[in-house]
Amino acid sequence: MPEEMVRTDKNNGEGNADNAELTVRIAELEANNAELQNHIAELTSHNAELDERIAELTKHNAELNKRNAELNSHNAELDKHNAELTKHIAELNEHNAVLESRIAELQKQIAELHGRKSSQKLKNEPEKHEKRNPERTVTPQTAQTRRFVQEKMLGDDVLRSMGLKIAFDLRREQIMLLLQKLYENDMATLKQLMELTGLPEDTCVRLIRRLTAKGWMRRIGGQKMGGYRLTDEGRNLFGE
Repeated sequence: MPEEMVRTDKNNGEGNADNAELTVRIAELEANNAELQNHIAELTSHNAELDERIAELTKHNAELNKRNAELNSHNAELDKHNAELTKHIAELNEHNAVLESRIAELQKQIAELHGRKSSQKLKNEPEKHEKRNPERTVTPQTAQTRRFVQEKMLGDDVLRSMGLKIAFDLRREQIMLLLQKLYENDMATLKQLMELTGLPEDTCVRLIRRLTAKGWMRRIGGQKMGGYRLTDEGRNLFGE
């Protein structure tokens, strides 16, 4: 009997020890469960925040899509308008080309009319202050005078004073040719002098400027309708 009691007490002691361990384990599990519950609550809260953020982003994305659609529509309108402008510019360029061609034709016609009018005016202009002689020709006397002018009146020093620096023999011939043709025709336009002498325009203009400054010729009339004539000093070179 005493041995059974001892055995029973021993078993009770072992049961109490197991029970204590279970209690401790339960307490640990409950603590872990509480932590898990807290963590789940935190995750649930975080998930709610994520859902809210996703909803905001979805709304913002919808707004962006709507704005993009509006921009695409506006861009399509701009492309259409640009195509119309390009077509209109092409039409304007074509029209401008036609106008420029027409203007060139009109300018050519105007120039021809001015030339005819100038020539007619020169033919019909009455004598003014100076005796006119349209049928002057180079006589032996004027040829001799030409040589005298070339040798004496158009020496190198004179040419230098007129601003000429090189090719003096050529310049003397060109000046005398210009003076002679103007003497023979009494009055002529720049275009007529170019035709009579065969000199290029820039050479004629340059020589006319120097001879005018020298006092041997002068301009008569306006820029469009006038011409050039020898002065008294210029005619004196030919023995008048």
